[in-house]
Amino acid sequence: MAAIVHAGVMTRLGAPPAPRALRQRSSVRAIAKSRAIVAKASAESDTVDPRRAVTASLAALVVATTGSSAFVAFAEDSLLTDYVSDTKDLIQKQRDLLREGKGDVDAYFAKAEAYFAGYKWDHKGHTNSFSQLMNTDIVIREQDGYLKQTGGSWSKDSVPPSGTPKAKILEGYLQNAERCIQKESMGKFNEMDLATREEWKAIVCTQGLVAPADDQ
Repeated sequence: MAAIVHAGVMTRLGAPPAPRALRQRSSVRAIAKSRAIVAKASAESDTVDPRRAVTASLAALVVATTGSSAFVAFAEDSLLTDYVSDTKDLIQKQRDLLREGKGDVDAYFAKAEAYFAGYKWDHKGHTNSFSQLMNTDIVIREQDGYLKQTGGSWSKDSVPPSGTPKAKILEGYLQNAERCIQKESMGKFNEMDLATREEWKAIVCTQGLVAPADDQ
């Protein structure tokens, strides 16, 4: 079984993003398949306005004429809607890959590149959910590189079975991201009523160590 080999490396939030060379390789893959990837991601995502899919056919032309930086700008515009919706969509894509071994990994990379570039420089780039997604993204990129080096592919056999230590670590990452975006989307604390404040306080969302968790 082509098991995840670095799932236990990132156990703290706020870890550095994937190395530049690793991100460049993923960008090359995304550019090479830009038209198909962006169109498919737009069509499949529940959070993307269907009208945006019309512009997806322009991706290949944009890349061919102006390069990868233009692709990133295009992807941000065509794949992103709002932070909460995009975060939930990316969490689901990460869950599909890491827990089920299913999904289009190139479509995931296209969405992830747009997400991290699009939200990096505003306050949302400093939230717990953003940090958790970035850490889990590193695991996906390392596993994808491992599978390519060994001739494997994403499948149920390429991810840790439920109940194993590595599976619990990955599930802990994913559940923490889900709790964080739930908590962050509840609004400003000083504008909440007392009942909502108590609910907000009860939600565990951490930038520290993430506890392993059983499957939902």
